[in-house]
Order: sequence, then C-alpha cells, then structure tokens
Amino acid sequence: MSNTILITGAGSGIGRASAQAFLAAGWRVGLIGRRADPLTETAGGNPGALVLPCDVTNPAQVDADTVSECQGLKMILPLHRFCSGFIEGQSLH
Repeated sequence: MSNTILITGAGSGIGRASAQAFLAAGWRVGLIGRRADPLTETAGGNPGALVLPCDVTNPAQVDADTVSECQGLKMILPLHRFCSGFIEGQSLH
C-alpha cells in the first residue's frame, strides 16, 4: 500500500506545493479546499489525487460524503493543515 496524506488548503500556496510534491513522490493525496477548480488544478490529472472540496471550518460542509471519500483512502497518515482555520477537537473519521 502506498503512503497516504490528507492536505487542507491544497488549492494554492504552500498547500498546493506540498500536495504536488507528495503526488510527485508517489503518495496518494486527499486534496481539501473550499474551491473545486483550484484543487483539480493541483491534482493535475494524477490518479493518486482525490479532490475533496469543502470548508473544514464549516461543520455542515464536512459532511458524510466527504468523510466517506476520506475513508476511501483506506489509510490516512498525517493531516497537513494549510488553511486559515480549523475546528479544534474535530476530526474526519
């Protein structure tokens, strides 16, 4: 099984750069951000990328579909947060 990581803020800046570096190294990467188009650009067609548009600061957007998609990654190792906010004490599992 390949290494897997979930990155928030993956649509731009250091989140995008980190996601692309992990993808280039052969990791499976869950890309989380508020806007689908930038996440799709980050993915660049890489089959190891999973685009998961949602705002993690809004519990209503971290819905059952997003959690189900994350579980589809089978094994999430680290979570890298590159977004401006995060709801402490809550996790995706």
